[in-house]
Amino acid sequence: MSLPTLRAAFGEHQTLQLPEPHTLPEPHRQFWLGVPKKIVTEQRLVNEAIDRGEIYVVRRTASSTVPTIHRHQCASAVKLIDRGETWEQLWTDYINHRVTIHPGITLEMPVMMDRTTVENLPAYTACNRCTPALSQTRKRRQHDTTPTKLSSIAHKHIGRTFVTLDGTELGELISFTVTADGITLHFPDRQHYAGLDEQIIVLPASALTVAA
Repeated sequence: MSLPTLRAAFGEHQTLQLPEPHTLPEPHRQFWLGVPKKIVTEQRLVNEAIDRGEIYVVRRTASSTVPTIHRHQCASAVKLIDRGETWEQLWTDYINHRVTIHPGITLEMPVMMDRTTVENLPAYTACNRCTPALSQTRKRRQHDTTPTKLSSIAHKHIGRTFVTLDGTELGELISFTVTADGITLHFPDRQHYAGLDEQIIVLPASALTVAA
């Protein structure tokens, strides 16, 4: 189990027992001494969510903002569900100098939902590994609006909500930058780059959006 491993690294008297050249600055040592308590607290929150029926883990990848839905037992989700495993990986990377941390760092907690909440998402993809019991394997966001070429985007579109053809809601447009090769759309929490000949959906000003 991860927790004893972390404790064992500090020994019985909270003295770090690691071979040279692995040494810890005092702020880092104090931080790691507090990690076992973090693991207990975080695991309790995860377990409580599962007890409430929130057995689906919602994950987004760097390549797509359409979430992938996993069962909480899925191998792709276990490193988020098992908080000891999550912190153990950081500990291993840290003592092997693969990562740089700062005291106070927090690690990603799983986003957990029950089936009703998942089905109310405007778009999702079901994991093909754990095959969660959902109504669709790939739910696409439905819009009746005709796609628009990105070359036609103008200042009148500022404040409008944009959606990609695969159903990913990008948010309200703040600004855009046009170059010879394409256009970058700027939204509150992301940017979207594409060629000028590519298409995108611009929702009518009166359209209601649903957060993913």
